[in-house]
Parts: sequence; structure tokens; C-alpha cells
Amino acid sequence: MLAEAGVQLTRLDAFEADVRWPELEEIGGLMVRVTDLGQRDALLTALQTGDRVFQWHEDTFDLPAGADLLVARDDVPNQAFRLGGKAWAVQFHFELDAQGVEAWLRVTQPTLSRVGSGPRKRYAT
Repeated sequence: MLAEAGVQLTRLDAFEADVRWPELEEIGGLMVRVTDLGQRDALLTALQTGDRVFQWHEDTFDLPAGADLLVARDDVPNQAFRLGGKAWAVQFHFELDAQGVEAWLRVTQPTLSRVGSGPRKRYAT
């Protein structure tokens, strides 16, 4: 199972892992760090430390017990993990190309100015 673009789809509550709001929202093409385990993971062979991935989320999560952290960021550390050999979850949107990003921006443009206007910071590029 691969839960992409919404790590919450892995039902983290079933693993007693918390999903919560971080100190900041991540929006845009942000650099990630691939962990040693991530570098050896067959599903992540195209991803390297320093690559930018598209982020658009307002939440983060704790790793479930027994999960292997595969991709991280300094500000919002848990970006991708593997649980056993049958479940992977990622926080970023690797499925989007430039057209997809442009479409999301067109649709959300009327409300995008409100992002980051609350108590949390916005990290966007």
C-alpha cells in the first residue's frame, strides 16, 4: 500500500500515531533530505537529498511504532516512512507536474491569501 499526498490515509490512529498541526504550513517546492534507509528503499530511488518536492499541507504526524523514516525536512521532520515491507506513506505530492500545480493555484487563488494568516507561520516558495 502506498498512501501518497495525505499520509493520514494510512490510518495513523490505528497505529497510535498522532496527526497534528505543525508550527508552520508547507506550501511550494521544498527541499528534502533522504535518510540512509530512504536511499536504500526501492520506491525512492529517483529521490535524492536536496531535491525539491511539492508540498501543500497544514499537518504533520508522529511516526507509528516500528516505522522507518525515509524522507525528512528540518522544519517538519516526518515526510515519508515505510511500515514493514507493505506500507509506505509520503507527506508531499510527487504526482504533480507543472500543469497540476498551476491548476491547484488557479482553483485556490481566492483563498490562498488567507494561508498563513493565523497563528502558524507559512513556509512557501
